[in-house]
Amino acid sequence: HSCMMVMVANLCFSFRGLYQKLFRATPNGSRQAVDDLNLQYRMQQIGVMFLFAPVLLLEAPGLVVRLWKTHTTGDGLFESGLFLQYLGLSLV
Repeated sequence: HSCMMVMVANLCFSFRGLYQKLFRATPNGSRQAVDDLNLQYRMQQIGVMFLFAPVLLLEAPGLVVRLWKTHTTGDGLFESGLFLQYLGLSLV
């Protein structure tokens, strides 16, 4: 499982580098049009957009169950009132 994760991460890293080189070769990708910092920022935004939907689909049900009712104590964040306390503290 870990080996596959590393291989996929390396493949994505290679594709990102290839895409950046191809983008730099176009007129829209020149250093005068897009500096290195903005290019990295945009590449990170694209990565987040691609990963957001699968993570939401795969992890959201388990997260909701854990927030609603934890398996160890039986009291989740909502049932015990901790969620409202955390929410109130975050607003302060």
